[in-house]
Amino acid sequence: MRPIHKKRCRDAIPAVGLHSHAHCNLSALSGGQFQRAFFVRLILQGAYIPPLDEPFASVDERTTDELVGILHQRHQEGRTVVLVLHDAELAKAQFDEALLLARELIAWGAVADVMSLRNLERTRRERHMKKARGMWLHLRRWMPKEA
Repeated sequence: MRPIHKKRCRDAIPAVGLHSHAHCNLSALSGGQFQRAFFVRLILQGAYIPPLDEPFASVDERTTDELVGILHQRHQEGRTVVLVLHDAELAKAQFDEALLLARELIAWGAVADVMSLRNLERTRRERHMKKARGMWLHLRRWMPKEA
């Protein structure tokens, strides 16, 4: 590995709170630590639009906040973030745009509009009628929220 790549790795690992696990094998990490390691990979790869499937699974609230902070930084770099989530409350609290799917498009737009009671109920009906699991796909354009 070239010295510049080693430096990038050394910088990315502490950025996600894994400095004490820098030399651990991935199989030795807990679920939350593994999610953090995934974010190291996200930082190192520099993908312009990385798809993240349930990136906050198996992590506590503090870790979720830290990982959301990393996504905020990526947005400030001009990157779009695409996430698949099933946590409507997290979507409402952290994201501005959402695409709601249940085997078909239910709604797309501002999170407050998309996550309406009517749309969520439609998602549940679609899920039960087609025996498919409902899914929320949240798109975040990281614009500062008004304080």
